[in-house]
Amino acid sequence: SALAIMPQASGAALGFDRLVMLATGAMRVEDVMWTPMAGL
Repeated sequence: SALAIMPQASGAALGFDRLVMLATGAMRVEDVMWTPMAGL
C-alpha cells in the first residue's frame, strides 16, 4: 500500500558493490558482497 503513494522515480546510480568490483577486478558481484546471498 505504501507504493501507491510514492512518486515515480528512476536512477542510474552506481552502487558501492559495483565500484568495489571495478577496483578489485571481480567478475561477479557475489565475489564482493559482504552479505551472503546463497540460499535466498
